Amino acid sequence: MRLPFPRQPAGEKLCLADYFQPIGGRPDLIAFQAVSVGTRVEPLYEQLERDGEYSRGLYIRGLASSTAEALAEVVNQRVRADLGIGADRGRRYSWGYGACPDLAQQRAILRILGAERIGLKLTDGDQLDPEHSTVALVVHHPEAKYFAVHQPGQGSPLNEMAAAL
Repeated sequence: MRLPFPRQPAGEKLCLADYFQPIGGRPDLIAFQAVSVGTRVEPLYEQLERDGEYSRGLYIRGLASSTAEALAEVVNQRVRADLGIGADRGRRYSWGYGACPDLAQQRAILRILGAERIGLKLTDGDQLDPEHSTVALVVHHPEAKYFAVHQPGQGSPLNEMAAAL
């Protein structure tokens, strides 16, 4: 499959595709991950809201978001260990952020990962359901870093990365 990613129009002109071997080059590796806190958070939040327990409901949602992020980091650490790379090497990029803004790309990733096994899917608007979930790709390149792509008033040319799966 091919995943197009935008390139910074200015500055360092970074693109996630730069962290992988060119198409037709030697084989490369990419790690995808998906984690979810599950489906019970929102019904609990809604019940607490009906009961007038607004603060408690917000704490539950905050805990769920923090738990999803912590789960993603645990998986990221496992990927690094499996690849034999240090904790300071590589980065985890989630869809919806500057380096990979196209939320629809998650559909293919969820299918490849078999995310339905953990009850994870996308809404018609390409939002994760359940809400307290994350999907990401792990870039193991030693020079990988976080960056923003879009700057107001500038276009965002796309580069493609091919992943042989």
